Amino acid sequence: MQLRYVVATLLLLACASTQAAAPYKLVGYKCDRAQDELVLSYYLSPDKPKGDSDSFSEAAWDPWTLVTAKDDTHIGDLQTVERQCRLSDGLYQVVVGPEPGNYDKKARCGDWMTAWSKVSQGAKVISAARSFESSCQDPKGQVMTRLVIKGGGKKPVIKTVPVDKFYD
Repeated sequence: MQLRYVVATLLLLACASTQAAAPYKLVGYKCDRAQDELVLSYYLSPDKPKGDSDSFSEAAWDPWTLVTAKDDTHIGDLQTVERQCRLSDGLYQVVVGPEPGNYDKKARCGDWMTAWSKVSQGAKVISAARSFESSCQDPKGQVMTRLVIKGGGKKPVIKTVPVDKFYD
């Protein structure tokens, strides 16, 4: 009987330590006028971002902070973050939003979250709304880890990695 409690306690501790060590998925934003580029990045961090930057030149968001709860198990409203970046050829608008795997956190993919981004310059769409990760059900999918837009009307440069490499 006591062995059962010891095993149960060890399993509980193992699960708790694994969950505590889980990294945060973050969307980074940088408007670098000196390099004449706008950079969006998607990465894992052991630390939660420390909030928003007043200058908006650099910032990072955990997509989970952009959702509100409807109740204990359901996601309610989704919020977006909007920023502007002035490069040599004009003003760019950036929108970042969350993309839950499921609005029911207890359903399949319910504890999974990614984000999406869109970049435009006036009415011209530079980078259409796109997810940083493919579906939680796609273990062979790609993760967009970096989107770079250079001033001067150059085509955006996108870097992707396989899902398994992203989480290594």
